[in-house]
Amino acid sequence: MRPHAEQLATPLPPDPDDVVEVVLPYLQRIRQLGCRTLVDCTATTLGRDPALIRRLSEASGLHMLTVTGAYVAAGGRFIPPYVLDETHAQLAARWIGEWNDGIDGTGVRPGLIKLGVENDPLGETERKVLRAAALTHLRTGLVIAVHTGPWAEVEPGRNARCAFAQLDLLQADGVEPAAWIWVHAQ
Repeated sequence: MRPHAEQLATPLPPDPDDVVEVVLPYLQRIRQLGCRTLVDCTATTLGRDPALIRRLSEASGLHMLTVTGAYVAAGGRFIPPYVLDETHAQLAARWIGEWNDGIDGTGVRPGLIKLGVENDPLGETERKVLRAAALTHLRTGLVIAVHTGPWAEVEPGRNARCAFAQLDLLQADGVEPAAWIWVHAQ
């Protein structure tokens, strides 16, 4: 087992066969207990693996969902250059393309939009990905799930202000609040 800081500095992709060996028995067990769907919210730049999700879904009999979107929290450590370079409309086109055509040639389509947002007030990049998510939602119907925080321990109320700022921006772009999930409300 590697320390988290070492994995961040030099990421090692997991071996899919090892993942299946470890995870599949748990997925089979929850299927036996009545679970039918599992949503893997692993962000696009934090290890999302649609081919592995498909493999686990087929082996376990579970309906498994993965995500599209962008994780711009964690001090920006996981933001790929295209998120900074593209406009909100270009990001939305990228995410809508994953919905229409599947992710990276796998044919696996996302089941929701996953963002990571942490600043209060919202920064420029956060506003851009939220607007891209709004446009993607309006074109695909995908729900928007936003990891918000982790400010509750740092400053009470800050997490909630960030969440309400997200809702305000999404509503201004035509998204109903029912299409938004506050993830990690702390």
